[in-house]
Amino acid sequence: MRCTTIRIGKPSTKSNQVLVDGGITVNVLFLSTLLQLKLTTGSLELTSVSTRVSGNAPVPVIGTITLPITLEEASGQATYDVQFVVIKADSDYTAILEQSLLDVFQSRSRHFHP
Repeated sequence: MRCTTIRIGKPSTKSNQVLVDGGITVNVLFLSTLLQLKLTTGSLELTSVSTRVSGNAPVPVIGTITLPITLEEASGQATYDVQFVVIKADSDYTAILEQSLLDVFQSRSRHFHP
């Protein structure tokens, strides 16, 4: 499947600059993206874990949240609920998705709804 559009959260919200990274084990949402979705940190589940982004020093996780992700291509679309860890860090990306998530979307691509 060649994905042309990724939407995180509201169906009308197109997420630009989403990185797919085969080396991470969690889906990362940046705090700035959470706020652009008009959500607050009050909507997060608290956690005490930290993560690393791009091999840098550990970054504290503010919390976790489950949001719908819609992947669209010419032949249709699929939407799934995905759990993200939310971090406060500077990035050119709105989110970082683990490669295995896209593999799930691809394996189910024959079930897309046009």
